[in-house]
Amino acid sequence: MDINMPRMDGLEATRLIRRVLPECKVVIVTQNHASIARQQGASVDASAALTKADLTKDLRATVESVLGSPSCGASEARTAASDSWVPGGGAVGHLVREFDWASTPLGPIDAWPQSLKIAVRILLTSRFAILNW
Repeated sequence: MDINMPRMDGLEATRLIRRVLPECKVVIVTQNHASIARQQGASVDASAALTKADLTKDLRATVESVLGSPSCGASEARTAASDSWVPGGGAVGHLVREFDWASTPLGPIDAWPQSLKIAVRILLTSRFAILNW
């Protein structure tokens, strides 16, 4: 989302998008200094903010960080439609996708409640060690 758009600036457009589609991820792009870009992004609940000067260098890493998995080829790498909501997650993500959840009290992975899917997604996409109890 470019901040300097005609008719409606990117910040206002982001506010509208986030209001209508709260799950939508938005990356703010601005020619302002990085600290101002971060403040502007935070003010509209954007997922990230980039300066135009850093765009070619940092865009891919920022998008991958926001999405939680590589942006190129991620959907092709998933093998089963039922576990398509499970992001990369490295070795643990692979174990989650390959495990026979239907034989457990949790049941088939595609039938899990949305709250559990969100918790698992947070665990698998974090760069930090997390335990969900």
